[in-house]
Amino acid sequence: MAEISVIELAAVALAILYLILAAARNIFCWLAAGISSILYIKICYDSHLFIETGLQFFYFLMAIVGYFHWKKNNLQNDDDISLLTVRGFILGTLICGILSLMMAYYFDRYTTAALPWLDAPITVFSIWATWLVIKKKLENWLFWVLIDALAIYLYYKRNLQLTALLYAMYTILAVVGYYKWRSVYNTYKK
Repeated sequence: MAEISVIELAAVALAILYLILAAARNIFCWLAAGISSILYIKICYDSHLFIETGLQFFYFLMAIVGYFHWKKNNLQNDDDISLLTVRGFILGTLICGILSLMMAYYFDRYTTAALPWLDAPITVFSIWATWLVIKKKLENWLFWVLIDALAIYLYYKRNLQLTALLYAMYTILAVVGYYKWRSVYNTYKK
C-alpha cells in the first residue's frame, strides 16, 4: 500500500467539504470544489490517469460556472426534476459509449496512460452525468452510482486508496441522492 500524500489528503478533505457545503446550499462549496479539482489535476496526471486529468479540468470549470450560477440564482426549485426520455437515454448512452471507445483506443495506443479502457468511460459518462445534474434529470444519480463504483477500482489500482475511499462514499451518496430526488419527483408529479 502506497503512502497517502499530503496533496491527496487535502484534495479529499476539500471534496468532502464541497459535499457538506453543497448539501447546505452554501456558495463556498464551489471554492472547495475548485481547489480540490486543481489538486486532482496534479494527482491524476502524476498517476498517468490522463483522461481523468482532463475531467478534473472540466470539474474546475464547472466549479466556476456553479459559483456564478448560484450567485445569480440563489434558490433552486425542487419541482423541476424530470426524467430522461427513452430517446435521450439511448442517444446519450450511445454517444458516450462511442466516445469512450475512441478515447480509450487513442490513449491505449499512443500514450502511457494507465487503465485507459476504464478511465475513458468514467470520464465521458461523468461529463454527461454532470450535464444531467444541471438539467435536473433524475437518472443522473443512477449514472453516478455506476461511475463512482468503477472509479473506486480505478483509483485503488493507481494506489490512491484515500481517493478510492472518497469514491466509495460518493457511491453511497449517489444512491441516497437518487432516492431523495425520486421522492421529490413523485411528490411534485402527482
